[in-house]
Amino acid sequence: MESLIKNIQSDLDLVRGALARAAFNQNPTSASKEGIGGESQEDAKSCQRSPQRGGDTVLVQPVDDREPEALAVASAAELSALREQVAALSAVELQRSKLEAQLAARDAALRHYTQSHLALSTKEQKQRRELEQTASTLKEAEAELVMWRERHQRLQREVQVLQHELEALAAQCDRLQSSVLELRELSRRAIDDNNALRKEKQELREECETLQSVRAALNDSVAREEALTQELQALRDASTESEAYFKAAVAEVEARRQYWAAVQGQHESLLEALALTQKTAQMWEDRFASECTPKVFGVNEVPADLPVDDFERPKEELLISTTEDGGSQREVNKGGDEAVDRESASLVAALEAKVVDLALHLQEQRAEAEAAKDAYNTLAAVVERESCDLLELRRKLAAQRPECMNLIDTNTRLQAALLARESYVEALQDFVVAILDDLTGLTFHCYELEVQLAISSAATPVTVSGDGREPVARRSTALNLIQSKQQRCQESWRITVPRGKRGSKGI
Repeated sequence: MESLIKNIQSDLDLVRGALARAAFNQNPTSASKEGIGGESQEDAKSCQRSPQRGGDTVLVQPVDDREPEALAVASAAELSALREQVAALSAVELQRSKLEAQLAARDAALRHYTQSHLALSTKEQKQRRELEQTASTLKEAEAELVMWRERHQRLQREVQVLQHELEALAAQCDRLQSSVLELRELSRRAIDDNNALRKEKQELREECETLQSVRAALNDSVAREEALTQELQALRDASTESEAYFKAAVAEVEARRQYWAAVQGQHESLLEALALTQKTAQMWEDRFASECTPKVFGVNEVPADLPVDDFERPKEELLISTTEDGGSQREVNKGGDEAVDRESASLVAALEAKVVDLALHLQEQRAEAEAAKDAYNTLAAVVERESCDLLELRRKLAAQRPECMNLIDTNTRLQAALLARESYVEALQDFVVAILDDLTGLTFHCYELEVQLAISSAATPVTVSGDGREPVARRSTALNLIQSKQQRCQESWRITVPRGKRGSKGI
């Protein structure tokens, strides 16, 4: 944008330089035809030796004289085209002062022409006094006077056209300067908007990174929750298996207890039977003793407590039966007690071993159950904490989601506005380039007008008096006025004309 503004300013200098260069190519005090021809040649050479910029060389060829009406029509058409295309120019006050100076110079030129006309009238009077001697010279002088008048009128019309063109150029410079200021303000606003958009974009990027980190933490929490859930399910399965094993062990212990209670009841019944048998045996021993004792002391002595039927049996049968019954009963009781004792001892040992094994296994299962319970409590606490964190993260995410969506919408709108501003700036740049192209064409046209004025000035003949004493003074042209103004101002201008969008060439 700065380079574009510099190009516009340099193009504004181009118009001033074109007028300034015309002043350097003319000499208002030259009075001879040879001097005019030399000046035109020097102008052509200086045009050919003009500075080259951007790698382009500009060669200005002299333009043939054209009719005043055609020139006026062409100039008016070009002026209307330039007025339609150009939208902005600058430096109103400077051009106004220049135009005032040019008007003053024109008045001075008119006064100078009046003086020249008076001189010509004086010479005509002299020629009239010498009419008898030089009739042919008088006719030539009259014809030359008519020619000078026609040329004066034509040059006046050209000066008026050039003045209108200069006024149009001043207006264009004013509009260009205002457009440059507007473009500079728009560029500054666009830069500020771009900086604001960049800051907002950076903030949005940071917020997106924060949301991504939160999302990553959320994914990690979900993964940990799934792993803990699987581990908890495995612990639940193991706990279920342990409970089933404990239930089976409890059922087996209960069955063992019932069996042990049955064995103990059987043992008690056997002990009761043994006690009853021992009582019966003792009773039979006592009876035997009581029955066998009378044989020793006396046969007729019979115990009073024995029934009468017992004494009616034969003593041998009673003794044999008593002896046999007592021996068989003792043998049966003794064998049963030994079998019961052995079975009871084996059962007690097996039950004790089983009880010890079950107690150890139960203790191990209880320790495992306690460890599993502690691990379950720990996992439950971790899962609860992770669930709380997850809920908090979800709450934060849900709270920040509208803000994030608003930021995304704002970013989208700002990007669209930035694209619109960029397209608008590009359109302005294209418009400025078109203006610069038109300004370049206008500059070339001004230079062609200067060349035409120089050629017409160089082609103007110089009138010499009959006696050859003093040449007729040549009138001052618009270029002479510009040159005098330039000499008074003593300013140097550097002229650059952009070619296309980037190139430039000097005139």
